[in-house]
Amino acid sequence: KESCRSFPCGGLAHSAAKILSAVSQSNCQQGTERYSGGAKERALKKRDDGDPLNEQDVSVLDGTGCAWCGEQLSRAHKRAKSVYCNQSCAEEGRLRRGGRFASKNIRTAIFALEGGQCSLCNVDAQQIYEQVLALQPSERLNKLLGAKWKLPRSACAVQKLLNNPKEGDFWQVDHIKAVSTGGGNCGLENLRTLCVPCHQRETEKLRSTLKLQGGPWEKGKPRSEEARKRKQAD
Repeated sequence: KESCRSFPCGGLAHSAAKILSAVSQSNCQQGTERYSGGAKERALKKRDDGDPLNEQDVSVLDGTGCAWCGEQLSRAHKRAKSVYCNQSCAEEGRLRRGGRFASKNIRTAIFALEGGQCSLCNVDAQQIYEQVLALQPSERLNKLLGAKWKLPRSACAVQKLLNNPKEGDFWQVDHIKAVSTGGGNCGLENLRTLCVPCHQRETEKLRSTLKLQGGPWEKGKPRSEEARKRKQAD
């Protein structure tokens, strides 16, 4: 309401998330790193590099400071063995610190907003996945063909999809502005749901664009600007 803007009914949740995320990240700088890390990651890097640690670094490393912002944890948070000082830090940290569960946390957050529906073609990829999963392997191909789903190119990949379908075979979380072009270190405002066929097309388009521009992409994998300059120097 305070934004004085109108939003389509179907995209209200995502629009609200983008506004809130943009406010929380007004002081954040995007880059070509997928995850920025929080106070704990910065403290760990300083320690590993042999740089002097300040009081905040020490408190974060010993578990008395927030892993995202570095502020002191309250007694209640310490008793609960929480690593974040509030809900906002918890949400930002789960999305942007990286680590073992980062991808799962991001998928969970985007699914809560978009429900597995592709932002480009509007197909409900999650629904197709659930319907395919409920069928016997021998019935799955007809279902996919009936849904006009683009099958993988190789016979081996098709067989794997039919025998053991996974949620990630149907939809992926995509960076609207690609990490390789400066869209890393982002929140929900730069993320969207794409069905796997659309995600593959967008990836191919990005690869072609970067190749034409001499961008940081080699053998299908994005490279940092620093790595690209080293290769050119060699």
